[in-house]
Amino acid sequence: MNSEPPPLGLTQVAVAASLLVATCVLSLLIGADIEVGLAVAGLRCTVQLAVLGAVLDRVFAAQSPFVAAGLLAVMLLAGAAQVVFVRAAVRHSAMFLSVLLALTVATVAVSLLTTAFCLNARPAWTPRALVPVAGMVLGNAISGVSIALDASLRLFTEHQARLQVYLAFGATRWELGRDLLLKPAVRLALTPIVTQMSIMGLVAIPGTLTGSLLIGGQVAQAIKYQQILMFVLSASTAISVILAVLLALVVCIDSNHQLRLDRIHSFSLWQTICQLRKHNRLRQASDPEAVALLRTESRSPKRSKRKRSSIAA
Repeated sequence: MNSEPPPLGLTQVAVAASLLVATCVLSLLIGADIEVGLAVAGLRCTVQLAVLGAVLDRVFAAQSPFVAAGLLAVMLLAGAAQVVFVRAAVRHSAMFLSVLLALTVATVAVSLLTTAFCLNARPAWTPRALVPVAGMVLGNAISGVSIALDASLRLFTEHQARLQVYLAFGATRWELGRDLLLKPAVRLALTPIVTQMSIMGLVAIPGTLTGSLLIGGQVAQAIKYQQILMFVLSASTAISVILAVLLALVVCIDSNHQLRLDRIHSFSLWQTICQLRKHNRLRQASDPEAVALLRTESRSPKRSKRKRSSIAA
């Protein structure tokens, strides 16, 4: 007979948070320069999960498909914004709409299929089943789409001569997309999930199984839940990646099979923040050689390495 697990309080959360603080201190000591990002991420995680807990209590109590649909819409909008405005270093025109469409189709279709036929939820839109599944599906789809679009758009910008040759010799955008975009994009996006499934149960115990066991759930049922979720996550990631890459292909190569680099531009909120921090260090630096070195790093990484080696010598 399973014993009830002890209740958790703020003290236990604070002990776990102290490990994150120790990681930030370690980053500061070795000069890894990630302590600010870790602290902000930890703060966001704390606030967002607290808000989610308060919202889910009301959503589960309402038992309304419209409330569940509203929460999913907010999650999808926030996920698309995360991919386009925060993670993407290179963007294409109408990227927010294309990413939102890809995430919506994959998340809604796979989540409803899972709750209806795998979890036997009746009705399928039951918030207690649909919202958690959709959240896990959307989270993995966001990671996969971010990886795939970054690789695809970098191919457009960094290997444009190669693409122009293929198009000049009569390749259509669909042939180009299938051979040069879809295959590597899907492979990159699914590599983390394939790795997780390969070591799951043998080397690592996954999060869903761990959570179920910690709250006193049955081992057999927890394992079945984990198997269902891993198969579902791999399928939803593949669907969202394929849709996002195909939509990017339509934008970046027009109907006349011409490469449209004017529809691709670089922007990254995180890179902008890093550049601002670098300029602040420039102002505070007193060594003229260090100032010249930092300025050279922002322009040419190769020249900065040569100059760094000469300064060390």
